[in-house]
Amino acid sequence: MMVQQTAVLPDRIASRRPKTLPVGYHLTHFQEMLDCMEQVYAHVLDDAERLWMADFRMLDPSAQSLLVRMSNRKGTVFRKEQLRYDDVDDQAVRVDELVTAGFVDFLNQDDFADALAVHTKDDLFDLLLEAHAEEGVRRSWARSKIEEAVRARLEFHDCFGDARRAEFVVQRRIEPLRYFLYLYFGRIEESLTRFALRDLGLMRSNGVKGTFEARFETRREATESFFFAGKLARFDSRDAA
Repeated sequence: MMVQQTAVLPDRIASRRPKTLPVGYHLTHFQEMLDCMEQVYAHVLDDAERLWMADFRMLDPSAQSLLVRMSNRKGTVFRKEQLRYDDVDDQAVRVDELVTAGFVDFLNQDDFADALAVHTKDDLFDLLLEAHAEEGVRRSWARSKIEEAVRARLEFHDCFGDARRAEFVVQRRIEPLRYFLYLYFGRIEESLTRFALRDLGLMRSNGVKGTFEARFETRREATESFFFAGKLARFDSRDAA
């Protein structure tokens, strides 16, 4: 049986004037969510999800901040040069820390499609040029068509040698995070954007802190709801496209 959740983030727009978000707000929000998981939803978490939270708590605050910022961005593959933030003191050290904890890894064959997705149209055409596989392909083509040509003519190792692979990182251990977001927001979310909207004054809140009650009594209820919500979200996404 589902238990009523008394505090969610409604979609109504607040009338008050937006304000500037405080430094480190994203990490504060994330820790707020994890506190909720431990205090309200511990009974629907498994060992892997508890380990995820324990490993996150062990990270240096700068590494925590970097992971949360990655989680707020679209996709799972990122160029290292685009992951430089004022609140991350030593990016190389923090990336290594995330790799050691298993939250981040380097590109492999399974990441081929996601890695191509972060390339611009010119980047993709240059991959064809470097491999001398551009015959019949025009730079003026739509990006999607050039990407199709890359995937049809090149393999992962053609595009991502050791040097180029080192330019990218991939976020791992995604599923526990998606589950946490679902439990917290009551819907499929891919980032913590709703937190920012709340604090900017663009979305009303019924007081998430301190008044949050579990929506599910058992793990089975929670995971089944999460599963079908994910299916519906993917269906709606394809339908919208």
